Amino acid sequence: MAMKRAFLSIIAVLFVCSGALAQSGPGTGSAKIVAACAAQTLMPGLQSNFFMDETGDLCTNATGGGGGGGSSASLNFATPPVVPTIQAAAYASGNAIGGLQTVSFFRTTAQPTGLLNQAAIEWAGGETVAVTEYVFDWNPTSSTCTDKTAFSLAAADAKHLVTSPFTLTGSAPTGATQTFAGTSLNVSAKNLDGTATQNLYVCLVSGGAFTPAVGDLSLTLSGVLD
Repeated sequence: MAMKRAFLSIIAVLFVCSGALAQSGPGTGSAKIVAACAAQTLMPGLQSNFFMDETGDLCTNATGGGGGGGSSASLNFATPPVVPTIQAAAYASGNAIGGLQTVSFFRTTAQPTGLLNQAAIEWAGGETVAVTEYVFDWNPTSSTCTDKTAFSLAAADAKHLVTSPFTLTGSAPTGATQTFAGTSLNVSAKNLDGTATQNLYVCLVSGGAFTPAVGDLSLTLSGVLD
């Protein structure tokens, strides 16, 4: 009898909740799921994380698909390799390498936030020069980040560094001629361009003299997106 009463109680709770979620609009104590929260596909049985946007609408990051249902929210991901346009010429210490890189990082412009948890570079030509990486949450137009030109960081842009600048020095693992370097990070990031974009901005600066080949360098950012 006790088991029967517990079962009936669960059914009653589910019935009440389903009725509440079916409602929408101000003053009802419920929330609505709207397309303005970004592209989303909801399917029966799909589990998803939800968040409340600034208008009070309940949004989901679910996009469906993949491995028996689940959410695409808060998934680890890495950007495709970004290949700066560099020259087959001598770079001096303090030179920007390839100019400012615009990296599409965030899921949407509606919620351009997440965690930046790794940055990495690869040198196809085996360079071992130290490279300082600057990552910005807005386009640092007041700074100078032009290929094979002395880097200059403006005070206005320094406030928009996602994390303190860090240095990566490539080394070759056994059996490889390429050199690799990476660092683990754990920093919150949000695009702060005047009009929101999905971007982070990266400037790589040489810590010494070197001469690369065209296309030698690539970089990736990895993170967890909201």
